[in-house]
Amino acid sequence: MLKKIKGFVYLFLIFSIILTTDNMIVNASIARSEYEYATVYNKKYRYYSQVNILNNGAEANVGIYYMGPGYSVPTGYMGLQARLYNSSGVLVHSTDWTYNSGEAGMMGKGGATISKIGTYYAKGRVRMYNGNGYNTYTTNSTPYVQFYNASMLTYSLNTSNETYGSDYNSEFIGEVPDLILAEGINGIVGYVRADDLNDNYEPLSPEEAISYQDSKISQREIPLYDKDGTTIIDTFLISDGGLC
Repeated sequence: MLKKIKGFVYLFLIFSIILTTDNMIVNASIARSEYEYATVYNKKYRYYSQVNILNNGAEANVGIYYMGPGYSVPTGYMGLQARLYNSSGVLVHSTDWTYNSGEAGMMGKGGATISKIGTYYAKGRVRMYNGNGYNTYTTNSTPYVQFYNASMLTYSLNTSNETYGSDYNSEFIGEVPDLILAEGINGIVGYVRADDLNDNYEPLSPEEAISYQDSKISQREIPLYDKDGTTIIDTFLISDGGLC
């Protein structure tokens, strides 16, 4: 059995979904890099980086497994450093090096956390004792993840007490704004009314749904407003994209 790691080194929980595609944004609470492998001092290891979305921010983690016989390596054989970057590649937080403080078969290091809304990825460094010092390796980067805290996100209000903003944030805020941020046919950015966009007609049967669909024109135009919800500044086009 794996022996307990003391102090601030802890075992990671293994999640059922592992995301390994680089340079993509995932909507998830955890994203892990692809594993890398190394054999040092006749001991085989695998290591990875991981980024978690927590209630209070995005956190970088790095982990390492010993893969040889005996299930564990002696104290101090494995070292880890976790780093968190934003989507521009800027390092925003880093932990210091941590080594296993007792015999262990695996260890993880977290704590590089930022609470600012944004898109982040994690990367880390690992060390394995080579009999006369350490070999140092860099992990693969994780996919990007986005951190949003609903308490930090709100829609603005216009003079008519209508909400306006990006519909993208609706999943975090919990409701769609009255006026949805959109770009018109002439490239002007403004807002469309959610009611205009949604076409709130609801058929009562499949037959009525098909009849209504067949009666519609292939495209329709709705006004694009300024944030006041009354001044029309362009037109937004809604078209029948057809079936896939």
